Amino acid sequence: MKNKMHVIRQLDFTRLIRNLLYGELIKRGASKTNVIPTQGFTAGVVMIATILFSTFVPSLLLAQKTSVTTNPKGSVGYAMMGPSNEIAVIDMNDKKILGSIPVDGNPHGGALTPDGKYIYASSMGSDWVSVVDTRSQKVVEKIEVGSVSHHATVRPDGRYVYVAAGQLVVIDTATNEIVGRIETPESPFYPIFAPDGRRLYVLNMGSTISVIDTKTQKLINTMDMGAKSMMGHLAAAHDGKTIYATNDTADRLSILDVETGKLRAKVPVGKQPHGVAVSEDDKYVFVSNRGEPNLSVINAETAEVVETLELGGYPEHLSMTADGNYLLAGLKDRFQKKDSRQSSSRNMTAAITFIDPNTLKIVEEISAWAQVHDILVPQNK
Repeated sequence: MKNKMHVIRQLDFTRLIRNLLYGELIKRGASKTNVIPTQGFTAGVVMIATILFSTFVPSLLLAQKTSVTTNPKGSVGYAMMGPSNEIAVIDMNDKKILGSIPVDGNPHGGALTPDGKYIYASSMGSDWVSVVDTRSQKVVEKIEVGSVSHHATVRPDGRYVYVAAGQLVVIDTATNEIVGRIETPESPFYPIFAPDGRRLYVLNMGSTISVIDTKTQKLINTMDMGAKSMMGHLAAAHDGKTIYATNDTADRLSILDVETGKLRAKVPVGKQPHGVAVSEDDKYVFVSNRGEPNLSVINAETAEVVETLELGGYPEHLSMTADGNYLLAGLKDRFQKKDSRQSSSRNMTAAITFIDPNTLKIVEEISAWAQVHDILVPQNK
């Protein structure tokens, strides 16, 4: 059925043009009793139509565009909510949760495609990866990967997603088919890309980091961290020269030189370090201490902890926005179950915390489900 609000009958449109033309002639001194000449009507129609299309139509189109585009590019983030089987949708501008997307299988980690259209959510409770369409906010496909999966990452050009699931599983985003499986010396846990996309670094559940050539899809090097990391995370400096890895069993941060593949420094941090992120200028590294309600701030040049930021809850995953303006931390046990922020249907005891990485001030806290894991933020600046 046609929408009557958007239908203009031809007769009404003709009458509108005649009235507009009539008014224009009156303004120019014509008598009200004069009849608009037939031979002048066609020219008048052209004139008025030109006025209408040059003045009113662009305004209408602009209004339609504004009403459709409710969220500016790069303003929506997503948080994996684990056992609640949901992904929270975050308004990055207003710093609030807009809603959630149901995703089975305990979504833990994920990869957001560069265009922001799809999430590939790894599953701690199943052997599939869920493909989520962010526009319809629905799971559109489940890809069997053969094992539970922890984390995933997408190549900067959006062509392939790499999932840590016993092996490193390579998924072609054009077809959502598995096109490769890469063996690593120890079970892979956390993959990230080098800034230029030419190398993939994989923190394994052990003491090694695997280096993979993304063109050949082959393992080309193995770096030794000197300590075991069963559930650590990785981050790369923006200049591509340094890799940072958390060692949760040794309570330290390992700093590795990309060119030599050697361990450059071992930095003692808090208990059970987990998430790691790097400031936009590469001067500071942030480490979430899952065993303590704080995060450590490390000077990248001196390899020393220069500050400890108390958070009031136990931080797990960290994410830095593409512009470097906010560091996001998912906190566990931030609020009491009977806190006023509690939802009637969920225990909103966790928090997604926005931190200014320059001042180390907490800008905003969003109460959230009991567990907040990977926080996916758009990488377009």
